[in-house]
Amino acid sequence: MNATTAALYLAMCLIWGLSWIAIKTGVDAMPPLFFAACRFLLASVLLFALARWRGSRMPPQARWGRIVVAALLINTGCYATLFWGMQYVPSGFAGVVNLSLIPITLFVLGIFFGYEHFTRSRTFALALGVVGLLILMRARLAIEPSPLAVAGSLAVIAATFSYSLGSVLSRPLLDTVPSLALAAVHNVIGGAGLALLSLIFEDVTADDVRRLLDPPVLASLAFLVLFASLIAFTVFLRLLRDWGPYRAGTYAFVSPIIAVGVGMALVGERYTALEFFGAALMLVAVGVSLRPARVTVRT
Repeated sequence: MNATTAALYLAMCLIWGLSWIAIKTGVDAMPPLFFAACRFLLASVLLFALARWRGSRMPPQARWGRIVVAALLINTGCYATLFWGMQYVPSGFAGVVNLSLIPITLFVLGIFFGYEHFTRSRTFALALGVVGLLILMRARLAIEPSPLAVAGSLAVIAATFSYSLGSVLSRPLLDTVPSLALAAVHNVIGGAGLALLSLIFEDVTADDVRRLLDPPVLASLAFLVLFASLIAFTVFLRLLRDWGPYRAGTYAFVSPIIAVGVGMALVGERYTALEFFGAALMLVAVGVSLRPARVTVRT
């Protein structure tokens, strides 16, 4: 891993580790599908402008059927269910569920589609990382039991599967489509899908539109558009192309550690020795995961 790739990977981990707070701020203030649609449609405008400036274009023979399906899974299916579910469960709980399942689903789906190989070291790293994450974030695992909380939890799980399946389906597209151009197309298709769902299922008022300019909501939207979509998602697609689904998905074991560190530095959050042990397990899991897989071929 060269220095540039390492810096991009860490930037992606940092941004997505902090995105949960921004998402929760938005969905608490307005209809969640409307907020998600605004995020991705605004991001698509910036991504298309950046792609045009850099000469990043869709190839003539692009596989549009797969592109549309992947975009709807990653952006529409994932965020419609995720943002809806986060109305009924705490952001910390949603983050633990989502982040613990992402590496597992990416690995399993990667094997199913032939982009990954099963190895004992990667299976061990997955188990180690999930255990470490659960230890680190154990204080955020509690939710008030209720039918809506259960439905919200299932929605977060469904969102994770949708995101992972769309990511794996995007992997072969990146052999011929520039990651920046694909990110722009994904955002506009996904945003349009979310806007349609919002129109059907939500009652968006003029007050909701005006609330986009409220300082907390505007700051959250700006962070999600400029950093989570414009930077982090483009980096993820690049790593998905170069590393494969499993290694790209290991950000899920780094993002929580960065978020915890920021919380300690900015708001004085305290963690126990056991929780630091969980963080250490996650770092070991990432170290094992980022090594190239050794596949033994028997003759």
